[in-house]
Amino acid sequence: MNINLQELLSKFSLITVGENKVPNFSWTKQQTEKLSWTEFLERYNYKGGKLKKDGTEIPATKNIGLITGFEFLECIDVDLKVFSTAQEKKDFWNEFITYLEDNILDFWDKFVVYKTKNDGYHIIYKSKRCDKNQKLAKLKGHKEAVIETRGAFGYVFLYPENNVGKKTYFDIDFISDQDREILFSFASMYDYKEEKEIKQEKPKVKQFDKSGVTPWQDYNEKTDILSLISEDFEIKHRMETAKKFVVKRYGSDSVHSGYIFKDSGCMYLFSTGTIYPAETLLTPFHIYAYKYHNGNFTEASSELYKQGYGDRIKVEVPKELKKEINVENINFPIHVFPIDLQTYIKQSEEKLMLNSEIMCSSILWLVSVIIGNSYKIKIKNGWYESPIVFLALVGQSGLGKTPSLNQIINPLKKINQKKVEDYFEQYERYNEYLEAIKKTKNNTVVPIDKPRRKQVLATDTTIEALINLHNESKNAIGINKDELDGWFKDMNKYREGSDKQQWLSIWSNEPIVVNRLTRNDLYIASPFISVIGGIQPEILDSHFTHENVSSGFIDRFLFCYPENLKAQDFNVNELNSTLLEHYTNTITSMYRSVQTNIKYSTNNDIKPNIISLSDDAYKTFIEIFNIISEKQNNENEPEMFKSMLSKIKTYIPRLALIIHFIKSFYNNKDINEEISDVTMYHAWELSQYFISQFKRIKIDSLQNRELFEIKTGKKQLNTIENFKTIFKQIDKENVNKTALAKQFGVSRKTIINWIKAFENENSK
Repeated sequence: MNINLQELLSKFSLITVGENKVPNFSWTKQQTEKLSWTEFLERYNYKGGKLKKDGTEIPATKNIGLITGFEFLECIDVDLKVFSTAQEKKDFWNEFITYLEDNILDFWDKFVVYKTKNDGYHIIYKSKRCDKNQKLAKLKGHKEAVIETRGAFGYVFLYPENNVGKKTYFDIDFISDQDREILFSFASMYDYKEEKEIKQEKPKVKQFDKSGVTPWQDYNEKTDILSLISEDFEIKHRMETAKKFVVKRYGSDSVHSGYIFKDSGCMYLFSTGTIYPAETLLTPFHIYAYKYHNGNFTEASSELYKQGYGDRIKVEVPKELKKEINVENINFPIHVFPIDLQTYIKQSEEKLMLNSEIMCSSILWLVSVIIGNSYKIKIKNGWYESPIVFLALVGQSGLGKTPSLNQIINPLKKINQKKVEDYFEQYERYNEYLEAIKKTKNNTVVPIDKPRRKQVLATDTTIEALINLHNESKNAIGINKDELDGWFKDMNKYREGSDKQQWLSIWSNEPIVVNRLTRNDLYIASPFISVIGGIQPEILDSHFTHENVSSGFIDRFLFCYPENLKAQDFNVNELNSTLLEHYTNTITSMYRSVQTNIKYSTNNDIKPNIISLSDDAYKTFIEIFNIISEKQNNENEPEMFKSMLSKIKTYIPRLALIIHFIKSFYNNKDINEEISDVTMYHAWELSQYFISQFKRIKIDSLQNRELFEIKTGKKQLNTIENFKTIFKQIDKENVNKTALAKQFGVSRKTIINWIKAFENENSK
């Protein structure tokens, strides 16, 4: 054994161990008294042959043991043989030792660590709190402990060749009581306890559809528990390999209060000093019920249903569409965003009485404007997309659309304000320079270039003004209109039809030109202008004109139409300032990073960075594309919904690029990495949300018109009777079934069935 045993014996009490890992000589006395060097050598060099009192042979010495408990020596024994694979052993040890490194200052300068024969570990130290052997952690389904102590009346083998730290056996020293408490606390965290589910009566909620998904099931599926507990607990550890997050209650003296399981998203607390039950498995719904409704599950479920969770009561739609329209209630898939961003949005919704769907939609527009022309996503050779977004926030006036939007875009508004102020300041100096040139006859005045406007948000939305601004601020322009109605109406104020065509080109990132008789023509090769604004449902309905629909202009919009948009009671709780600061800093950093990395061609145009799809993302996109094509070709799909599906095919890669950007910045990843299949799937989930919003708007429009006709006494013949009247007057052999389906707001299949029914009636 390559170690100075005499020096070690001077510091500790040593024993010898036989083949079966049991002391081969009596060692009771050595728990309080060391062997002499002569006695130890005799036992150490023993090869066998002696008999015990019972006549059995004393095993030969094979190893040395270090007596624990002697002079306060203690050891944490991490026994990894309970795991079946080497990877499991490695993952467990890496997780455990990382917890200790992160929570015990200068861990490796205080503890002696050796690896054992069975890939376990000994963490050795001295403590005045040294106690008898204890089992600290036993895993589910195992009888043997994975972590236990060796203290009074115990011993550990020596493995001098397997030192894994800075210190050796000769450096074992006392640690503080606090460090020992932390060590024991994290070891005990792995102890499996039977997790008791909260016993609760099934909430009595009359409003929701009991045959479908309940509000609490829906809430558990869609809510991240980390955002719910952020006020009461801090996340101490968020390691990728760990199976759970360690949480600590604010103000608690303990190093941790419990943990959150990654697989189930549930929380388990050791601490009893909170409003939540301890040693019980807590779902997001349980947290919500205790936090906001004092543990009243029925009351909590009712409130969640009002917020849009759970399957809805079936709403009647016009009878001709009733059988063929499936308008799913799809909430915004907030899980596509990083956890920190989810937390900020949910806390803003709760504390500031804002709407999360509007905030989630707004972040897509915000990041779109930040990216601009600097990045494009490549689907395949010849098909590249810029992340331009046209987004309409739909809801009645006065219900918080603008505050919810501003909560998200304020960092960009501040950046824009600074750029406007800098421009006017620079222009003032430029005017002073021009005046100085006029007054002096020599060239002593230091030249000053005419400043360029670098603002990213535009107030004047006429095409000419936007082109002039865009030629100076080349990457992107963002338009934020409180009321989109005015923008729609002003679009063709000066040239009927012309501006709308320009906006179709802008959405496609294609060149636009404005020809002028008395001045030079205006041109921009790569217009990047993203639009967002609010509009009321009734006003939006008036813009579903034949021209807007047939040109595809209205189909280029993504709609956010929250069901739960309503006035809320005042919430006295404050938004966590750290959350706000983190969000603002991240968005500001994202903007600055993009600006810093913009590349220009020799003619001063922006050269976009190209982000490619991974092989799996490409396969996922093909599957998504084909699913949408199938819907477009499905005769049972109402024609009025098909027009926007082709635009969704374009939006999916745009949304994938935006989500990729957000994830990259929040997770400190390289932006130029390939887009993953997970990100592409998240873009698909977003598209499903926006499709559902479009359908809801169309259905609400049909219902509102029917109600108006009933109210005003102008109720017309039912749809099929109208069809019969028209069908008598048209060329039946060359009838355009698709055009008729659009006209009546039904599918081609329904038109075909009506024609058959009409012909059968006439044949009788």
